[in-house]
Amino acid sequence: TLIVDHLPSMTALRDRLGNGSVIDAAISRPFIEGVEVYRTQTAKHPPFGAVVIHLGNNGVPTRKQFAALVDAIGPKIPVLFITMRETREWAPKLNALLREETKVYKNMRILEWNEAAGGRTYLFGKDKLHLSGTGGKYYSDLIVWALAQAGYVGTAPNATAVPNVVTTAPTRTSTVTTAAPSPPVPPELPATTRDLR
Repeated sequence: TLIVDHLPSMTALRDRLGNGSVIDAAISRPFIEGVEVYRTQTAKHPPFGAVVIHLGNNGVPTRKQFAALVDAIGPKIPVLFITMRETREWAPKLNALLREETKVYKNMRILEWNEAAGGRTYLFGKDKLHLSGTGGKYYSDLIVWALAQAGYVGTAPNATAVPNVVTTAPTRTSTVTTAAPSPPVPPELPATTRDLR
């Protein structure tokens, strides 16, 4: 399942994850709402193989709020937290909190979206935070790659290496039998703004 507070290319992500995935996205969703969203989705669906969370783009949660979401998911389900692109004043604090807290939990790891996106402004809309169509596709590829690298889903896309964007690997035996593939390569700058839609 994927819990996010914005709407990138959900079609692209669902295509990559398959029909068995559950995506729950809402604009301006506070971090603490992740608890209720998770409980609602688990009541409607079979147990999840992994959970991906991208929350906090609208403010930094307290450690108590973070713990509430972690406790709701439990220690047995793999969780991938996605950092925020640091274009807002609170973003570094949010990312630091995610990195610190996930070190405590063996079933959690971080996808460094801030590092992966870098200065590639064409991946984003006018607010420099929410994704363009091009950005949504890259975002989707990164999530699938990160899950596959950890052995949580089938196989990851092969691509030329970019900076390491997944950290805090949990202790578990990977189900991926081949060498871990490199992260997907960011798309080149589109030739026209039409490609961003």
